[in-house]
Amino acid sequence: MTPSNEPEGGGSQTLERGLAILIELSRHSEGLNTSQVAAATGFHRSIAHRLLVSLHRTGFAARDDDGRYVVGPTVAGLLGDAGPSLRTIAEPVLQRLAQKLDATASLVEAIGTAAVTTVVAEPPTDGPLFWYRRGSRDPLDHGSGGLACLAAGPARLRAGARTGDP
Repeated sequence: MTPSNEPEGGGSQTLERGLAILIELSRHSEGLNTSQVAAATGFHRSIAHRLLVSLHRTGFAARDDDGRYVVGPTVAGLLGDAGPSLRTIAEPVLQRLAQKLDATASLVEAIGTAAVTTVVAEPPTDGPLFWYRRGSRDPLDHGSGGLACLAAGPARLRAGARTGDP
């Protein structure tokens, strides 16, 4: 044990930098791009980029189509008793829905640029089965789950569209 008046030895500079980036992302709900993260933390842009890629890959950061990063869904999982998760609430609802409709019901969440199936409820009989497995990942812009996630999210301008166009 190190006395409180002596500096800590060891540690991981990379971990400390990654945590600093997470803290900075938590302060900006609108998200930050790589250059903004680098400026806010004082890290070189290449260091910020590498750390953001790792944070995104592990779900600690999410990235939108404009390249802005926000705190990702993995962080919520670390909070534990902060309240019931969406999955916990959705599971019994999806079970009832699958039973009532006699069809597969699933929860698909947007995690970064992927649509990830997180809960699956199958019908009690031989009703329509959709072979979604928990953990299935598809690009957000492909397939019904991803498109539903996009439709439920904030409005986005199409690439090349002008403001005011339908």
